[in-house]
Amino acid sequence: MQHVINKGKGIESIKDLKGKTITTLAFQDTTFFALLGMLASQGLSKNDVNAQAVGPVNVWKMFVAGEADAMASVPDWTYLALQMRPEWDIEIIPSDTHFR
Repeated sequence: MQHVINKGKGIESIKDLKGKTITTLAFQDTTFFALLGMLASQGLSKNDVNAQAVGPVNVWKMFVAGEADAMASVPDWTYLALQMRPEWDIEIIPSDTHFR
């Protein structure tokens, strides 16, 4: 799992996600639990962000449409986002850089 952020929206790190919209597959999925772990490693909780469970297609579609500031992603969705928005300054943060 990886966390993908749009640095063009002023997000430089996981801590900067406070108050931001993040898409995830589902609230019962491993990508969401990995997101929670990444947030917790930076002193944040699910109450500090606007997490949206939007299904597998909308995770990346809402991100590339600018309706989400970040996404809890798998490599397939990250690839699609990079292809759709090559002009964006996108950063990919692997979950294991914040917790194991």
